[in-house]
Amino acid sequence: MTPTTLRHRHGGKIVKVHGIAHCACRPLEGRSRDYWYFDCDVLWDDSSTVDRHEVEPYKLACDDPPSNAELASLIATMTAYLHEHGVWYDSGPHEGWYAHRKVA
Repeated sequence: MTPTTLRHRHGGKIVKVHGIAHCACRPLEGRSRDYWYFDCDVLWDDSSTVDRHEVEPYKLACDDPPSNAELASLIATMTAYLHEHGVWYDSGPHEGWYAHRKVA
């Protein structure tokens, strides 16, 4: 996907989304430390260079988020990815999203 309206919260334009990936980490005190992210090319404001970067959903920014179609599409894709590659625990000895397995 080549977005036109999405920015990185820390100051950069997201110029390409290569896909979604995640990292499985050892839990800490019963809480998941696994994380999911968009694999993106970001054109940074302060250096004018494009770097490939892990962009977690909370780092996405845009004007008028509730009606931004690109943001909605990415969040829907992330939700589907989470349900395919992870499981949510909200009570018991585990909390948070846990990956089914490590993905390369």
